[in-house]
Amino acid sequence: MAERILLVDDDPLSLRSISLFLGEEGYQVQEAHDGMEALDCLKNDSFDLILSDIFMPRCNGFGVLEEAKKMSPHIPVIFITAYPTSDPRTKASSLGVEALILKPLLFEDLLEKIQRALKREE
Repeated sequence: MAERILLVDDDPLSLRSISLFLGEEGYQVQEAHDGMEALDCLKNDSFDLILSDIFMPRCNGFGVLEEAKKMSPHIPVIFITAYPTSDPRTKASSLGVEALILKPLLFEDLLEKIQRALKREE
């Protein structure tokens, strides 16, 4: 069975392009358009990994991370962001985020980080 990824991004173009790429790589992808939608998905389904933007309206990536870890403490989370400041990197690292990837994404880099994070969970 294919691994399930919850993909969270408020940018429709990023959301769709990443989703299509991961689908072609054999992953089952559930899209969420913001953090609140992601929280609803987490309440109703289970996932093997969360790939989330950090800066989103209504509920940011850190809010998604906090709630996800309450529900499933060992779920790997990877953050993506277009804002390369050190503050989110430091905070993400201290909260156990697997990786922080800058946009624009290199799909090969993203795939490698996803595969590495999922192997740790086996």
